Amino acid sequence: MQKVKPIRDKVHLAFLLTLPCSRCGAYPSQASHIRRHGGGGTAYKSEDDRGLPQCHECHSLSHRIGEVSFYKDVYKAHELARALYLFSGNTWEALSIIARMRRDVYH
Repeated sequence: MQKVKPIRDKVHLAFLLTLPCSRCGAYPSQASHIRRHGGGGTAYKSEDDRGLPQCHECHSLSHRIGEVSFYKDVYKAHELARALYLFSGNTWEALSIIARMRRDVYH
């Protein structure tokens, strides 16, 4: 069985840094990666299509309390990350996606 190569996209990660935090709207942002359904481990790096822009405080909080507690709906968080990846480079569309999904993804 052929091993699937993970998505690595430096251009998309750089794009995420131009957006406000997807949770609180603060700048500057970091690229926070959501693990696949909360899985993974310390040696596991999520794919870049699971990245969300988050400020330092929100990113740190997500690691401290865990994704299940941080996100109201971790599946919608994956949906948000995927939508941002599909529209990577389109700032206006990304801002619109973040605004529409913010209330559904976070507490």
